[in-house]
Amino acid sequence: TATESIFGTTGNDSFTATQATYNAGDIIADSSSTDADTLTVNTTTTITATPTVVGIETVTFNATGTLSSGTTTLTVDVANISAASQVFDVTNSASLVAGASVSNAKSGSYTFSSEMETVALAAAADADIVMNTEHSALNSTTGTNISTTGTADDLTINAGTNTVNVTASSATEDLTITSGKVNALTAAGILGDVSITSSGAVTVTAVTNAIGSATITNAGATDGSDIVITDMNSVTSANITSAGSITATANNGLAAATSITAMATESSSITADGVANQTLSLGANDPGGTTVVYTLNASTLESMVLTGTTPVSVVVDTADITTETVTNTNTSTNTAYLFITDTGNATTDLTSVAANVFVGPSGDLAGSTLDNIV
Repeated sequence: TATESIFGTTGNDSFTATQATYNAGDIIADSSSTDADTLTVNTTTTITATPTVVGIETVTFNATGTLSSGTTTLTVDVANISAASQVFDVTNSASLVAGASVSNAKSGSYTFSSEMETVALAAAADADIVMNTEHSALNSTTGTNISTTGTADDLTINAGTNTVNVTASSATEDLTITSGKVNALTAAGILGDVSITSSGAVTVTAVTNAIGSATITNAGATDGSDIVITDMNSVTSANITSAGSITATANNGLAAATSITAMATESSSITADGVANQTLSLGANDPGGTTVVYTLNASTLESMVLTGTTPVSVVVDTADITTETVTNTNTSTNTAYLFITDTGNATTDLTSVAANVFVGPSGDLAGSTLDNIV
């Protein structure tokens, strides 16, 4: 149809279009920022037209049937839309649409319906993006497959209790995820903070350039839900709370973290060598009261606190622990243990290990000396 200009009123306006009436050159605008205008575009094809949409609070694109050429992805260019909220939905139960591809996304919220198993979003430069995914896959091996391109700033992913797989992200500042299980997380572009709140197991596959803090928790998950960090060796601090174990050993583990706080319900392994003035807090809160054993590699450790509500034990090499400060704030009856290994037959100076930390050997320490045990 011909190019149209449509302007809203001071009330809550509702506009409707189809792929045939939603055309380049159209203008849909409203001057009020305090109302709740909506624009709904019903389509059976890819949306490439980029009319100007300004002042409309919510824009919804509905796949109303089988898309042309049998494609299963709803593709929309949102280049000229300035809206706080955009929604991508499937309104026909017989539709084969199972994904969405959105390009030129500006700052705002983007919601993808439960049918959308695969979501790809290309962001405009410096956009702050919030992605809401509703594909239902609670703590399963499937979930919403998410990828983002473009030089966005912050990226927030809200998946409720559903599973997510973040296969790639080029957002450049902070990353925040709230979800069920995190099957995989690859976000090489992130340079700032990483925050993950999960109700399932978490795998951080590759967040290789983040230099801020990492906060990861699945404290409300089923007991035994692990957190595995495969590659996140540039964050400068880490606070990790796991309903199972914590594993951060691959690719030098947490090799840049000057501060590490960990709380786990199962035995865990952390590598964080070569960090000056490093402080650690390692805790246990196993529901069954079983001792949680941390296998630790931290070659320039400065101080460590053993904490939690159930027994905690740390296995560490003499070269890492000698002369360093170890304190105990664990509240369990059989409280905190330090087990020493020695790969160099050295003397371990334990002067600064608190009296309420039980010290003992891990394996055969023939030829080694444990000195100044309080």
